[in-house]
Amino acid sequence: MSAAAAAALQHFEGLVGVRRQSVALATMGQPIEVTTNHFAMSSPKGVFYHYDAISADKVLPVKRNLELIDELQKRNAEIFHPRGIYDGKKNMFMTADIGESRTFQLSFSTKPGAKATTIVLKKAQEIDPSCLDGYLKGRSDVDEAQHNRVLTCIMAFNVAVRMVPIHKWPFNARSFFTNKETKSIKGGLEIWRGYFQSVRPTFGRLLVNIDITAGLMYKPGPLIDLCMDFLQLRDNRALMAGTISDRARSSLQRFIKRIRVLATHRGDKARAASIAEVLPMSAANYTFSKDGRVISVANYIKETYRLSLKFPDMVCVKFPKGDVLPLELLTVLPGQLVKNYKAQPDQVTEMLNFSKKRPDERINTITRGFEMMEYGNADYLRQSQVTIEPRPISIKGRVLPVPTLTFGGGIKVVPSGGKWDVMRKRLYEAKRIGAWSILVLEAPNRCSEASASEFGWKLSQAMKKLEFLYDKPPVLTGSGQSVRQSLKAAYDKAVEVSNGQVKAPTLVIVIVPFPATEMKEEIKRLGDIAVGFPTQCVRADKIFKCNDQYLNNLALKINTKIGGINSVLDIREPVPTMIVGADVSHPGPGQETIPSISALVSSVDPHNSVYIAQTEVQESRQEIIADLTTMMTTAIREFNGFRRHKLDGLVKAGQIKSYGEKDVWPHRILFYRDGVSEGQFAEVSREEVSAINLALTEMGLIGGKRPQLTFIIVGKRHHVRFFPAGGRGDRSGNAPAGLVVDSDITNPIMFDFYLQSHSGLLGTSRPSHYSVLHDENRFNADSLEKISYDLCHLYARATRSVSIPAPIVCARSRYHFDANMNVSDNATTVSGDGAPRYSLEDFKQGYKPIHGSLSRRMYFM
Repeated sequence: MSAAAAAALQHFEGLVGVRRQSVALATMGQPIEVTTNHFAMSSPKGVFYHYDAISADKVLPVKRNLELIDELQKRNAEIFHPRGIYDGKKNMFMTADIGESRTFQLSFSTKPGAKATTIVLKKAQEIDPSCLDGYLKGRSDVDEAQHNRVLTCIMAFNVAVRMVPIHKWPFNARSFFTNKETKSIKGGLEIWRGYFQSVRPTFGRLLVNIDITAGLMYKPGPLIDLCMDFLQLRDNRALMAGTISDRARSSLQRFIKRIRVLATHRGDKARAASIAEVLPMSAANYTFSKDGRVISVANYIKETYRLSLKFPDMVCVKFPKGDVLPLELLTVLPGQLVKNYKAQPDQVTEMLNFSKKRPDERINTITRGFEMMEYGNADYLRQSQVTIEPRPISIKGRVLPVPTLTFGGGIKVVPSGGKWDVMRKRLYEAKRIGAWSILVLEAPNRCSEASASEFGWKLSQAMKKLEFLYDKPPVLTGSGQSVRQSLKAAYDKAVEVSNGQVKAPTLVIVIVPFPATEMKEEIKRLGDIAVGFPTQCVRADKIFKCNDQYLNNLALKINTKIGGINSVLDIREPVPTMIVGADVSHPGPGQETIPSISALVSSVDPHNSVYIAQTEVQESRQEIIADLTTMMTTAIREFNGFRRHKLDGLVKAGQIKSYGEKDVWPHRILFYRDGVSEGQFAEVSREEVSAINLALTEMGLIGGKRPQLTFIIVGKRHHVRFFPAGGRGDRSGNAPAGLVVDSDITNPIMFDFYLQSHSGLLGTSRPSHYSVLHDENRFNADSLEKISYDLCHLYARATRSVSIPAPIVCARSRYHFDANMNVSDNATTVSGDGAPRYSLEDFKQGYKPIHGSLSRRMYFM
């Protein structure tokens, strides 16, 4: 396989992982038929040729590359007959052989001497689609060379299915977006309906996965309007040089950088250009040399175009070639996807609301949108004799049996419809709240001390019903401008009210405005890191309409934070087992200097209900967990320490006589890894499994002492959906909780399955995709699917099953950084603004560990 093809294969890695043929078939659960958003694709016919398409001059944007290759084929129709398809990067596919290598010169300009772009096409390989046969049948003798041909073949048809729409509409990697359904939102943005499509290899056939999606677009029109909308300004004087703050200018630059605009004063000569920078200077005071004299931008425009600016004191923007223009002369072009900006919480909510459709509405929209794909107009598909059925397929699944939960006093609860309640039940292990207080940081007119006191009383009544041990909390009013001082006062008040019985409070509840991100980070920084006491933030708007469910969920979170256990699975641990969840969180778009954070959560108790968390700083956007060996060593030691402490207590109480070393070390490790794309499976499997094995070796857990490892990737970033047939859905219209699908649409070689472990609320539920990369425990499919489903019922802060195993909901803690390091999702710097830039070592030094008094508690809940 060529280097170009290898770089483009971000789709799946069929030879990585546990072979499906080695795993016993699953039978557990009640059969159910569901429709899925997959469309049957006929087998391709005929040989095709893969070429590396290279622009010899420089790297160009995908859209520009597509324009070049399109024009190249038009001008050389006698060579490109029939036309080939191109991915916009380096891969071109044709059903005709045009030779080993061809070089072309292409220019869009008709001017004499205009610079031309050099395009080189080099044949990479010849592919016969029959290479798919063995792979789709799941044959175990598919070798690496065959697998590479399969990957290239799949890549070619992924390019083919998207060729027609991407020449008509804005697009990203696998989706295109149309203005047939749009919604304008604040912040200078609008949402467009989009369609995702991907060719997938499954059992015995190829399928096309089609789904609806949403794209965030810049609002077209005057650039001034866009800037004011983004900064939420009512008066454009706030955009004047000397008035706009460096922070606002920095944020604006990040938002509009690379956006394409037209200069309206240039009339027919206007050409689209991309913004490079927002300058702190205005058109009136930015000067340059022209014909031997210094002139301002405003005067130049007046003299050259006979145009007087309305806002000569407003900031200007700079373009890559050095041109500087005022905002008022620029118009934003339509159909531009937002790429270098992370949407704000309210914008994300708008996108989610736009995307939400009940299952029946979603599948109908997908089916109607099938015509937008224009597969019938795709030349390459016709040349390969490929047809795609216009109706989604139906497949078989199973609904797994629901686990039983045990509460205090041995009360057994069987969830129904993916949920349960805690009314009139004791918690499995309720902890005493000896000293606590409530701090109000919301404005008094929005949340008075009396309102907070009433909320405290309601919460204490909910705790009483759950048989919490507590004393009523005092209420203090603080200031959002002095969070640390206010929180310290609440800390002192809780201790004072206890009459000296405690040295530190068990809990401080803080009532905050929404969203108050920085305020909450400061609260966690003081409570979790600096001083070491649990805190619980509560939105002020929630306390006035809190019902029993809200209060109970809050009580569950509190009990867990202070060391209690809410409920456990009614399952006896067969051998000491450690469950691990891990993830790496990355900074937002454009934040290349801010590091990524790896997080690992691991169980320590026999019920897999008590977890400890670890977080570490690593290189920005590095997906491999850099310190995994150290983190796993810590996790295993904590497992050993917790179990030894519990067993020592049982010996002391006379409940057991003794215990052995086999009782305090894990025999099995189930490692659930989140956030890994299919193109990264091979690297993650190789690097992280090796890191775990190194930890075991360094700890002396070798031979008969060595725990058996199962390593599973859990993915949510996919477009597979299930739609129940014949009224078998839940109240939301979704498939019932516990639905598992492990055939028909899964990988023909690797053991994987889809599990929809949660009940639907709004919209169409998304199942989780489990890919088993390594399995020394030799689980059969039934066992691994059931264990994974059961673990989705252990998220301690909820009374419903969640969409992924509880330990994957890791602590992602950017508030561990020094407060002076601006690492929020919207942190950015502008060239020349004087903001400090930190190295990775600086970030590691500024990243503070959790306080010792909380390190063995589930503070992150």
